Amino acid sequence: MIRGNVPTRLLKVLSKNEYDAVFIAKAAIDRIYKFGNKIDKKETQKFLNLFKKFKPFILPLSVFPTAASQGAIAIEYLKKDKKTKSILRRINCNKTLNICNQERDLLKKYGGGCGLDIGITIENIKKNNFLFSKGIDTKNNKPFHKNRILTKQIIRKTKSIFPQNIKDYQMFDRIKLKLPQIKNSTIILTRPDFSIKDLNSSNFFITSGTQTWKKVSSQKKIAQCTFDGLGEDYRLPEIYYRNYKNIKKISYKNSMSIYKTKQIDGYELIPQINSKTIKNLFDAKIFYWMSYSAFKLAKAIRPEIIKYEHCSGPGSTFEQLKKEIPIKRLNLFFNYKDFKESVYQG
Repeated sequence: MIRGNVPTRLLKVLSKNEYDAVFIAKAAIDRIYKFGNKIDKKETQKFLNLFKKFKPFILPLSVFPTAASQGAIAIEYLKKDKKTKSILRRINCNKTLNICNQERDLLKKYGGGCGLDIGITIENIKKNNFLFSKGIDTKNNKPFHKNRILTKQIIRKTKSIFPQNIKDYQMFDRIKLKLPQIKNSTIILTRPDFSIKDLNSSNFFITSGTQTWKKVSSQKKIAQCTFDGLGEDYRLPEIYYRNYKNIKKISYKNSMSIYKTKQIDGYELIPQINSKTIKNLFDAKIFYWMSYSAFKLAKAIRPEIIKYEHCSGPGSTFEQLKKEIPIKRLNLFFNYKDFKESVYQG
């Protein structure tokens, strides 16, 4: 029942004790910050005064995809009005139009309309169209949750993949290191197994992926956003959510990340490969890497893997692999699940 324009919705939450939070389209907040003062300075100031009383956070698209075509601006015109059609054709963004049409086609596939619990978002990230989709398929009344890259990968299916099963996969032991006192900083958390409860709540938290994002929540803290497993150069968080100061990343000692963020050592990697992973490594013909450190260790054990096909997610690991693997033998997938569903012939 929280209806009205953005300031009205915020005011309703603040003036009543029955609400803990409010969901608002990020596109709406973006537009107020970017264009609000050009349209209505008084209303924009009202919004800013209300907004600073909240602790905002951006939900990850991989878990909360938007409604199909959310955020796109559309203009309707009469079919016979050729003059308006001519004007709109000149200002139309064909890239946006194509993505909106793809989202709506997928919505129809699931039997969806605007009133159903279905989220579908397609975004062009690093020259690939990424699909984030989740909801209830009305044709069979079953839930679905699919995140994948729509760009078709030319790669053969095989049983010989690495890792074969995540539950059997182990290449390192992680030794936790004592963290220094950190206050009033922006902290990028790269794994879910840090002592998050020891981190001061005065900090601003960003997570590299959704597993860490969920772990932060379980420790009664809020991560203001996540990079969604897509790398630190994906959708840099907007500065209006908080003034970014002292940006630091907690990662492993001697990390080989391509990103220049100041690092705090949160743990140390000790090579410790179990027997199932060793066997899997020597049987495999196609490899998926979740870290460049794992690739380096595997290459040291079995140097000939450099001749095979390799895959990874779209973060730092992919950028590092590009330096060693020819691009024709390097494939991009959203995550390990996307890789296994696309490549494994089980």
